[in-house]
Amino acid sequence: MRMTLVPILALVVAPTASAQLLVPESTNDDVMMFDAFDGSLISLQYLDMNISTGATPSTPQELIFAPNGDILISDQVANRVFRYSNDGSTYIGETTTPLSNVRGIESAYGSIWVANAGTSGGAPGNAIVQLDLGLNLVQVFPLAFAPWDLQIDRRGGVDGLLVTDLSGHNIQFFDPANPATTLMVHDSDGVTGIDFPQYMRFRESNGNLLVAGFSPPSGVYEYEPVTGNQLNFVDTVGLFNIGGLRSVHELGNGNLLISGPGVHVYDPIVGTLSTIVPVVAARAITKVTGASIGTNYCAAAVNSTGSAASMSASGSAAVASNNLVLAAGNLPLNAFGFFLTSLAQGFIANPGGSQGNLCLSGSIGRYVGFGQVQNSGAAGAISLAVDLTQHPTPSGFVSVQVGETWNFTAWYRDSFGGSATSNFADGLEISFN
Repeated sequence: MRMTLVPILALVVAPTASAQLLVPESTNDDVMMFDAFDGSLISLQYLDMNISTGATPSTPQELIFAPNGDILISDQVANRVFRYSNDGSTYIGETTTPLSNVRGIESAYGSIWVANAGTSGGAPGNAIVQLDLGLNLVQVFPLAFAPWDLQIDRRGGVDGLLVTDLSGHNIQFFDPANPATTLMVHDSDGVTGIDFPQYMRFRESNGNLLVAGFSPPSGVYEYEPVTGNQLNFVDTVGLFNIGGLRSVHELGNGNLLISGPGVHVYDPIVGTLSTIVPVVAARAITKVTGASIGTNYCAAAVNSTGSAASMSASGSAAVASNNLVLAAGNLPLNAFGFFLTSLAQGFIANPGGSQGNLCLSGSIGRYVGFGQVQNSGAAGAISLAVDLTQHPTPSGFVSVQVGETWNFTAWYRDSFGGSATSNFADGLEISFN
């Protein structure tokens, strides 16, 4: 029986500036970044996989972080795993182990695990390939089915991996210590249940397992994590004419971020779907914790949404990388706004008749150049990739220097009592290195 996905509202958490979602897309071979609380777009190109001529990406699938912080990206058609620096600014290298038709990738139990399905170039066919942290071959575990995604799981006191079974349309449990036998977690007929299961993620609110179904009946499936029983199904084709789903992730506000043909946010309370990024072939969604840059300070005033706007930043605080993205969330919908910056912090209540608190003082620069004034749109958020060599001040542009600490906030249009006004986000302090 198909049901509408219903979140447990009591467990929805407050937004945090330290969590983002990274999503590879194979249209341009880039990695996009989204806010993990509301799904708003932070950057269309957090990482350009073509940053070096040494990298030859083709169809990136999933991004994970190695234990040392390096970014690893599996590529289905390039038949390898690419390695980049933590901030995405530098291509480091790639696997030389024979791999083919590479799908999911996971870092667990001191190793890197890769879902392999092809045989070209001496690759092992349907198998889970274990690599060491240097991406060298450790062991190959042949499978009787075609694996797609891998997720850390513990079942019956055993540490292992959940595996989406593409050929059988099932979800199975793989124990590296007992690789000859896999345990069936969910057995689908591929007709009334999930067909072509791709990436899966555990819900943070209740621990249930969310899986993206690619082929008809395409949609979002929710399973009880122990028994594997299907609990809910969101028919994205019938409701929104969107099929071919790749991945799904629960957002901090209880909505779902969905990838496939584009990236969308599904609101299970009102049953609506908002398109965040159209067209691109978006793949697996990976949550990044602790990736935010800077320290928030100063209290922002509540705006017409009933929340206070919050600042965050991602990318790198390294001046040499020049890879910093500013973001402001919890803004009124379809409101214009822009970012402000200063070397000095401050607190000025209701400046110029605003309803907000300005968390800067001294010489304040404004990001109001071409394309820098943003509209918050349906997500209620704005973001801007800034050029540290063109940092605005009242007397002109300067280059940010190593050792400097700059402060940032956002000004935006708001309303109060039915009258137009303005407001500010909180402050964000960033020390550059």
